[in-house]
Amino acid sequence: MMKNHIFFAFIFMILAQAANAQGLPSNMEAKIDQVQSQFGLSGKGVLTIMMDRGIDYRHPDFIDANGKTRIAYIYDLYENSGANDPDNPFGVGTIYDSTEINASLQNGGTPLTNDLFGHGTATTGIMAGNGSGVSSGTSFRGVAYQAKIISIIVTKDFVPASGNNPGQQAAYNPSLLTYAFQFATLKAAELNMPTVTLLNIGSIQDPTDGSIALCNLIDGYVASGHTFVCGVGDDGGKDNHAISTLVQNQPTEFVIQKGEAGNLRFSAWYAESDRVEVSIQRPNGQVEGPFASPAGPTSAVDNQLNQIHVYHRGAEVEFANSSSDLRQILIDFFGENGTYTITLTPTVVASDGRIDAFLNPALFYNNNGFLNNTHPGGNINSFSACPSVISPGDYVATNTWTDVNGVSRIKTNEGAPGERWVGSATGPTMDGRLGIDLVAPGEIAWAAYGADSYYASFDFNILENSQRYYGIQTAVSAAAPIVAGVIALMLEVNPALTPEEIKTILHETSTQDNFTGSTPNEQWGYGKLDALAAINRTFQTVSRDEVAAGKMDISIIPNPANDFVEIAYSALLPKRLPLSLYSMDGRKIKALMVASGEKLDLRELPTGVYLLHAHIGGMVLTKKIIKK
Repeated sequence: MMKNHIFFAFIFMILAQAANAQGLPSNMEAKIDQVQSQFGLSGKGVLTIMMDRGIDYRHPDFIDANGKTRIAYIYDLYENSGANDPDNPFGVGTIYDSTEINASLQNGGTPLTNDLFGHGTATTGIMAGNGSGVSSGTSFRGVAYQAKIISIIVTKDFVPASGNNPGQQAAYNPSLLTYAFQFATLKAAELNMPTVTLLNIGSIQDPTDGSIALCNLIDGYVASGHTFVCGVGDDGGKDNHAISTLVQNQPTEFVIQKGEAGNLRFSAWYAESDRVEVSIQRPNGQVEGPFASPAGPTSAVDNQLNQIHVYHRGAEVEFANSSSDLRQILIDFFGENGTYTITLTPTVVASDGRIDAFLNPALFYNNNGFLNNTHPGGNINSFSACPSVISPGDYVATNTWTDVNGVSRIKTNEGAPGERWVGSATGPTMDGRLGIDLVAPGEIAWAAYGADSYYASFDFNILENSQRYYGIQTAVSAAAPIVAGVIALMLEVNPALTPEEIKTILHETSTQDNFTGSTPNEQWGYGKLDALAAINRTFQTVSRDEVAAGKMDISIIPNPANDFVEIAYSALLPKRLPLSLYSMDGRKIKALMVASGEKLDLRELPTGVYLLHAHIGGMVLTKKIIKK
């Protein structure tokens, strides 16, 4: 049967309170700069799809050298003025194509759509911005800076009105994500490009065993060939996951500290075969309940108390649409701060009795958390826990920067360079998987800032020498687009890579050090992202058939030749290629590095036939040279 939903979004952004040399610390740390310089890779011919909070398409990062947009489509799921447009087969939201965006860029005026908060613009800039907001062109350049972009608005954060920013109300409806995936599938087929998609939202609350309804959607999307990334989330470094064992007729307590104003949500999951009564003690000692357990999988026992709402749901009517046969106890605390005790009294225990509970928001920088039954880790978000997802965590590349006013800034108590960022969530999943594939240096990343965005209202986050077009982005929200951008570069090298092959390459090329310890583990996954190693490994996947088809061919011009030959080859190959020249009897004559267009001097060689070996990844491509 159809399940009820509560639409309640917890969207958090870690803005710095108070990181030295300008540049791209994340790109240098992950060796992305070496990939771009050595191989000339830019994401050209690859489609990057960002599911986030939108994009400021007027930002120079998303405009090419001809003044045209790099964005193929923007799909705003919350703006229904275009729901019935001929180009909208979904009847939901509004779709803007490149023609409309280019017309808006030319005509100016009120933008068609915008990212008033700034998060989507920043993360898309990390993944695929071209850095053209400043004259150098590379100082703030993203990873896949020539990739095609689609932006899908899947959530909106509250933004107060100020200056040119009209402000907006928060919006999040998880049922709309279905349309996001349908749109992405449709447009990827239309554009006929290899794709990487990033869903840049998610927080703890639901089961992390891969059973939620969205996992079916994601797994189907990936099975059709689309690589999908979702970061583990920012719920690390806090006692926000608790585990207990239910024993029949023996009460078990979860004691929680509510130390922040606003809502605090408790969400617990246990087997459908068990029955549990719920009571709650307020900070003043008053006890609410006990409230009976739902009678069966389609039953619900909900109680709307004063500043406490209790939802107790059977396995077929819980809010995550999970297929794992788990019941849910969801309690929202809206009232006073203090200590609350949730007492669960099992009247029937027919399972192993395990119960997992989560608190949200309970983050490293706030005062909410469990006071007992705490369980370290296991706090990745349920989207990233889907089995087919590539799930990055975050570590620190730098914790310093210089702001637009020339003030040196530093983030403290969140990790030193090389360490895992304190807020990066960790595994395992509820079904025992690692839950994290690797970590990327998202702390601190340089990112595109929309001029009218909430982000841009804080001078201490805007970077020096950035013309106010760039600022900092932190947390897992910055790490995930770095990984997505590197995947785009991998697909540029080999568009035929499958999502599983990409995940395997990232696992096998991640690096270990004194911080990661032996990997894989539940904190670091397989280790730290190494883009150079990943690209070198990707070159090894290029088949001899592809070489034979000319995708990786090398030309010798002229051939035969008298004195010089020009070496020319595909832009997919490194800018400088290692070559070896051999005689026909196997004697090595010389080894050299050449760039496409350079000439090879044959004047000292006797007339005859020679073999030129080009070393491409794990292969050797051999060409004959005839010296006249």
